[in-house]
Amino acid sequence: MDLVFLKRTRKLPREGDIFAWRLEGQPYRFGRVIRAGFETEAWDEPVFLVYCYRTPSEDVATVPQLSLSDLLVPPFIIDRGAWTHDGVFMTIAHRPLQRGDVLEQHCFWCPVVASYVDEQGRRLRRKTEPCGFFAIPTTSGLAYDLAKALGFDVKFGDEGREEEIRAFKEKLGKVAGQAAKLADPQIPAFKQALRELLDEIERIGRRHDELYDTIVREQMAEA
Repeated sequence: MDLVFLKRTRKLPREGDIFAWRLEGQPYRFGRVIRAGFETEAWDEPVFLVYCYRTPSEDVATVPQLSLSDLLVPPFIIDRGAWTHDGVFMTIAHRPLQRGDVLEQHCFWCPVVASYVDEQGRRLRRKTEPCGFFAIPTTSGLAYDLAKALGFDVKFGDEGREEEIRAFKEKLGKVAGQAAKLADPQIPAFKQALRELLDEIERIGRRHDELYDTIVREQMAEA
């Protein structure tokens, strides 16, 4: 289930903009730009903090009330491509943000620093809900997240290659079993190897941002 192309634009979204989005075979739903064009050390270009809401509408011009209680998924960070390249977000209105439109704290899990952070990548003392993932999703990954949140049974990419996944899990199981038998003096060496693995995953993620899509994260977490 993919996001439907709506319209491309060169105009960048502003804070308070309301945009429409739609999954294949589904009515329109809406989102809101909460922070626009801000920069962090994590990405090379300005990004956007957005909310997506659950309530549907058959008419793209009929926008329901967009409230925090109606959030479909946790807030997420995205680049301009959803508007300018993929055309899956279409700006339809602008309303200045009010106090009750924005969460008091934005929270994301960042695997690179193994900590909860805000949208700027600054560490938080504790987790707050709703909590998202500190990464920019691909269009297909975003479609997966939205469809899953709506309760649809969705497949993603090469999901279904059960035999390959089973073999991969067996290999990881053997490695984990060997690690569990290590004597205490060898534990630091194992931790160093784990750090090197996480560093390599981060390097891969910089080239292939689909690594941060939900289905990939779930498979990695299970492994």
